[in-house]
Amino acid sequence: MGRRVPVNFCFAVGIHCARTTATRRRRAILKHWEAARERTLRSVWQDTRRHALQHGADDLAGPAGDGDAQAHQSKYRSISARRGCLRSLSARENYLPVNSRLWAINEGEVSLSRTMVPLAESIDIIYKPNNLRVSLNAVQTLDSRMNLAGLIPIPIRSQNSEIFSLTQSEVTRFFISKIGGGSQIHTGGFIYRKYNQCHLIKRDLLYRDQFTINEIEEALIETGHEDHFDEIMTDFRKKGKASQLPIIKRLQAASGII
Repeated sequence: MGRRVPVNFCFAVGIHCARTTATRRRRAILKHWEAARERTLRSVWQDTRRHALQHGADDLAGPAGDGDAQAHQSKYRSISARRGCLRSLSARENYLPVNSRLWAINEGEVSLSRTMVPLAESIDIIYKPNNLRVSLNAVQTLDSRMNLAGLIPIPIRSQNSEIFSLTQSEVTRFFISKIGGGSQIHTGGFIYRKYNQCHLIKRDLLYRDQFTINEIEEALIETGHEDHFDEIMTDFRKKGKASQLPIIKRLQAASGII
């Protein structure tokens, strides 16, 4: 006699199988869509390149008379431009657009740095945590400490509320170590703006839950915005927060894919 299986167990297994099937179907659809998108991008690029190779001379070279020196110079410049364009197209014929944040970082920023650094005769880092030491040593009062703490990301603040009981030298070391311990455009972006006149702002400070929208607004008012306050705040609001995305997008954002 066979063993009886509880009805609720069968129901749970049925739900799990349905969810697994739906997930596989969704992955297959996404994979098919990405493949179709890649084929379309390749086709558009190949058509554009083919047109440039066939009509580049006619598109770039203007009319020139043999007896006119200026026209000869114009023709020479046009032919040179056409050749440069064709060389550029030939070098990029295998270019494949990739809509991946991680790929862009690893193959763009990281790869470029790995190529350039060994060739550099000297390396000059413009914004360094130790350059903030003199300014941070001047932060004496608790109010100024509190204001400074509002210029560092929320994760650092929430884990280190004890900064208000540290000595002055310990506070300086704390900020320097925290700024240098992560992505400095995130950890110290507003502090560099305040003390070193850094004109860079990361656009994902709200998206990655590094600051609230009100904190960003207050930080811009305190550290400066080069008369672009409204445009900057509009950009932050339009991008929104990753925590408000649908579940799949939230998982992608948490893993750094988007």
